[in-house]
Formats: sequence, C-alpha cells, structure tokens
Amino acid sequence: MQKIIYLMSSISINQMRYSLIKISFILTVMILFKTFSFAEITESQKKIIKTHIIMVHEGMISIDEVYKKTKLFDKSGVFGIGKSELTKEEFTSFFKKESVHYGY
Repeated sequence: MQKIIYLMSSISINQMRYSLIKISFILTVMILFKTFSFAEITESQKKIIKTHIIMVHEGMISIDEVYKKTKLFDKSGVFGIGKSELTKEEFTSFFKKESVHYGY
C-alpha cells in the first residue's frame, strides 16, 4: 500500500515539474518574441524622411505631415510577430540626426 502511495505521489511531482518546465518555456518564448519585435525605422521610412528634410526646414511642409506619411509604411508583421511601429521619439531622433547631415 505504501508503494502505491509513493508511486502516485512521485507521478504527480513529475507532472508538476513537467508543467513548470512547460510554463517556463512558453514564457521564455513570449519574452523573446517581444524582445525581437522592437520598433525600427524601415528603409522606406528612412527614404521618406530624408527626402522631406529640406522641405521641412524651408517651411514648405510641417514635421507632423512627414511623420504621418512615414507612419503609412509601418510593418504589420504576421499575427503581430515582426510588427514594427515607428514612435514619435524614434522619428524625431532620426530626423534630427539626418538634419545635421544636411546642414540644418
């Protein structure tokens, strides 16, 4: 009788270990996907920003209009994986950096 109770308790402990390993694996995968789906400025967005720098500094268009045009080229990804959305901070940082190269 004690052997049966011991076997049953060891089976449930092994199942719990397996469940914990499974849960930790799933959490690790979720964290990695979140980490690798960071926002970045795509090449097409960089091209749009670079072509509009002079017009913004000459007052022909506003920086908000350029930001809206650039947002049209965000990557949507597959089921949210690989999704890339340009934030306002990233946009202004890249805009300022490129403006220096153009002499503004």
